[in-house]
Amino acid sequence: MPTLLEFDFVTIVLISLSSIGVLSIYGRIAAARAARLADGSQMPKSVREALDSSPEFVKHGGEIRDASVLVCDLPEFQGLFEKLKNEEIVDKLNMYLREATKVISDSGGSIDNYDCQRIQAFWSDREARGSHALGACRGALRTVETIWRLNEEHYRPAGLGAFEIRVGIRSGPALVAIVGTNVKIGLSVIGPAAEQARRFEQLCLEFGVHILTSEETVRHANPEGEARVVFRPLAKLRLKGKLDKIVVYEVMAMAGEGYAQKLMYGGYKRWSVAETNALLSMYSAAILFYWSGAELAGDRAKEIDHYQRCHGMFQQIIARYPEDYPSMVYRQLCQQWIENKIPEGWDGVHVILR
Repeated sequence: MPTLLEFDFVTIVLISLSSIGVLSIYGRIAAARAARLADGSQMPKSVREALDSSPEFVKHGGEIRDASVLVCDLPEFQGLFEKLKNEEIVDKLNMYLREATKVISDSGGSIDNYDCQRIQAFWSDREARGSHALGACRGALRTVETIWRLNEEHYRPAGLGAFEIRVGIRSGPALVAIVGTNVKIGLSVIGPAAEQARRFEQLCLEFGVHILTSEETVRHANPEGEARVVFRPLAKLRLKGKLDKIVVYEVMAMAGEGYAQKLMYGGYKRWSVAETNALLSMYSAAILFYWSGAELAGDRAKEIDHYQRCHGMFQQIIARYPEDYPSMVYRQLCQQWIENKIPEGWDGVHVILR
């Protein structure tokens, strides 16, 4: 008896009309075809097995799932078009995509799409073992480590320098569906989570970090205070076009691992676990003190005293961790409030206008 994938289109339509129903059989066929076309490179083994054994794994029209969406980019990669021949560019790009895809898949993620050097991937409650946010954080950290390794082993020796990487992660409800045609089909994630992950990726540049995420990812990755991932708060923000404020965080390391600090002029420095904890402790105290200054708006003498003390706290961090860019950002902001009056009604939130 032929399998589902061996029926031709006419047979499928006849079966659909006579017994099962057009929408039901379409959903099953789309899911099965997606499993077949994934060919091991875009979906983790657990997803392919689920699709093979139960094509209803993804309903026709998709389904809303708790998911974490990751967007990563190598913004400097486009510069290769001025340095290399076409075949060399493709070779260098595929080297990165192949390695990054493997670490994402190994952490339970599914590749949604490639856009030249940009990758979009997702983890959902159906696929990731444990928390989808935990898988996304692990995948992001391993992807950053992958580009560092490729920089040292391949890109620098070839005279291409070191590529920077930026990663944004957003967790929350997302529509996961099989999207495509008979030419190309696969699992995809649709909705605000994907859009915000892209914005978080771009915001990495503002704070000089590799991986940026929000409160939802922190809550899912570290449920009930369980420390499985090391995060640090970066800022209270209000994104362009949004009314609600959000708190964004840097994904620093998996628990028990040292922080790999991004250096201003390329590369990174790996701190020990003890030094990572010390940095996090000093920085957390300083950022909370910075935010508390919003309550002093209107009393200029207290404003100046408060932010002079806060400036000193961030200066101490920089003395011990000379290239901690977030601390440099806040040292400059403290100087701004020392020299200028805090606006009336300011709540510590910075507005991102792009």
